[in-house]
Amino acid sequence: MRNGRVVNTTDDGHLSGARKRERKRSSDERAINNCFHLGFSLKKNFWYVARSRSATSGAGLPRTHRGNEQLLPMSARKAIIPGHCLYNPHSAFERTRRTSMNRKTWIGASLIAGLAGSACAQEDMRRFKLTPLSEMTPAQRAYADAVMAGPVAATGSAAVVPGASTIGSPFNVYLRSPVLAERLRQLGEQIRFKSSLPERLKEFAILVTARHWTAQYEWYAHHRLALKAGLSPAVADELAQGRRPAGMQEDETIIYNFSHELHNQHAVSDVTFKAAVEKFGEQGVVDLIAVNGYYVLVSMILNVDRTPIPGGAKPPLPLLK
Repeated sequence: MRNGRVVNTTDDGHLSGARKRERKRSSDERAINNCFHLGFSLKKNFWYVARSRSATSGAGLPRTHRGNEQLLPMSARKAIIPGHCLYNPHSAFERTRRTSMNRKTWIGASLIAGLAGSACAQEDMRRFKLTPLSEMTPAQRAYADAVMAGPVAATGSAAVVPGASTIGSPFNVYLRSPVLAERLRQLGEQIRFKSSLPERLKEFAILVTARHWTAQYEWYAHHRLALKAGLSPAVADELAQGRRPAGMQEDETIIYNFSHELHNQHAVSDVTFKAAVEKFGEQGVVDLIAVNGYYVLVSMILNVDRTPIPGGAKPPLPLLK
């Protein structure tokens, strides 16, 4: 008897092998439970490794089969926002997972937990912590609702997901000054979605600004949009390396020259200005100045915040000498 409890022992007074193995399994299980969901869950939505001993259905779990180890989304990926590390040990999923987990699954879970730990470690670097909708002031909540209902949500942004429990940066940072945040929302939507510049050129100008400021999250967020709008991947790759891209189209060359001079010389030459006016008109030039200036602000916000790349991914831009 130890501490008032009867334990199973061998003749030499030590715990039996079976009892030791049982304790180790329990300890391993608790360790996995503690780290498994870090960075991957939002309420009941999270990614997980599931291995079922038999076909399982119900309680929101997708059907899996014996021997299949899969990374499965509990619901749409849109509901996953880094930084919300919530864990419910009594959920139907947890009960099913605990009964079906074996050593092979522990290995997979450990790998996922490592990635999750990396994601949460990056979240810890965020200076302006994410504010849940439930904790916002009325003014902050009104702003957040307007952002979620606005055009940014339709772009697939990881920062603005309808139905999520918070909003990401830069909007999360703007929350600290609600009146300014609302003014910036209107300004940003005008510059981004109502510009006279074609989408490809506007996104290219944003990438030039992101590269100048080494704004990692800004590049991450707009790189895919620029490629989707028709920017050559080779042009984007050379820009990311800090080089003047070769193979730019004529209008892209004008955008690059104007934006590059504006950022580096704080002015533009007569030749560059004339080329821009002839190509885009005076309204286009003003819109080009505005997109560069606005995304300088966004880059400053993101860099000061240390906004992490979702999922703990590697920063896309190399540091330039």
